[in-house]
Amino acid sequence: MAMRTRTMIYVVITAILTAVVTGLVIALYASSGVRVGIKVGDYAPNAQFMLDNGTTVDLYSFLHHGHYVLIYFAATWCSSCAYGVLTLSHYAPLLTEKGVTIIVLEPYDDLGYAGTPIGIFVSHFAGSGSKFLITGYANLEMTETYDPYGYPDIYYLISPSGRIVYENIDLSSTINGLLSAIGLG
Repeated sequence: MAMRTRTMIYVVITAILTAVVTGLVIALYASSGVRVGIKVGDYAPNAQFMLDNGTTVDLYSFLHHGHYVLIYFAATWCSSCAYGVLTLSHYAPLLTEKGVTIIVLEPYDDLGYAGTPIGIFVSHFAGSGSKFLITGYANLEMTETYDPYGYPDIYYLISPSGRIVYENIDLSSTINGLLSAIGLG
């Protein structure tokens, strides 16, 4: 019984610390006014990443047929990322209908912390909405390019021409800005 209590306390403390650290990172980012990674107006650098099925693909291969690409870097140990995936699952049918390809990538090595594999993470939090989401793993170069400061919850909207038209962190809290950028807000 004592072991079970200690384990439960450990789980609760870990969850609280994760939420606090994520909140601090988001608060510091929001208050700093500093833009990270690639900024709006830049051309999105092409990058290779591995899909959940092990296939290596280029980001540019998704920029075709007039589609926008939403690329969401989500650490699988991050509570705001879980809410971000849940939020995406809610809006994914609408975004897909509007021609947005949604890619959810685990940053390289999950930013140095242990988490679940991205496919399992997305399936768990997106449920049936996961069928609209492409999942994979960013390599080190892609992670350093798009997320040089290691934010666990950062995303970019890339136009069909390859330009970044919107970027933000904490997807679940900033979804309205994303929807406005696509013309849905």
